[in-house]
Amino acid sequence: MMLNLRFGYGKDIKKSKVIDGMFRFNFDPVWFGDPFVKAIVNGIDKSDVLGERVILSPVLGQISPSELSCGAKMVLLSLYYPEHEYDGSACGDNCIKWFLEVARRHDIHLSYAHLPSYPDKFELMLVNTGKILTSALELCLAYIDLNNNDGTYRMVV
Repeated sequence: MMLNLRFGYGKDIKKSKVIDGMFRFNFDPVWFGDPFVKAIVNGIDKSDVLGERVILSPVLGQISPSELSCGAKMVLLSLYYPEHEYDGSACGDNCIKWFLEVARRHDIHLSYAHLPSYPDKFELMLVNTGKILTSALELCLAYIDLNNNDGTYRMVV
């Protein structure tokens, strides 16, 4: 099981503008009975799952699952629909921990238009190079190398 990270976007990436619709039409309320899903929702949105269709947000009050943040929805979709490539740049850094946790369960695919703030130690495959990276330093050096040498990816400024 592995997190597959790409700098730049693949042709079938699920960007943030399609995540709301994809989530709304594909989520299963049963997901919200899973303790792992409850931890994801709490860890990203600081909200508590009260039931299959009711979440208590400290900011919005009672909300439905479709009103979760884009980041929470994307992590949940990566958990239940791992065959897609997701736009990691549309998520806050608070989602990274959860993407790594999901990747312990099965392969997932993320693309970034920027250098994300990953923790010091992790394991992922950088799709651009096919190399396994295990540290934030390795990820940073690979990002710099991709931007300065082979021209396959350019940093968004």
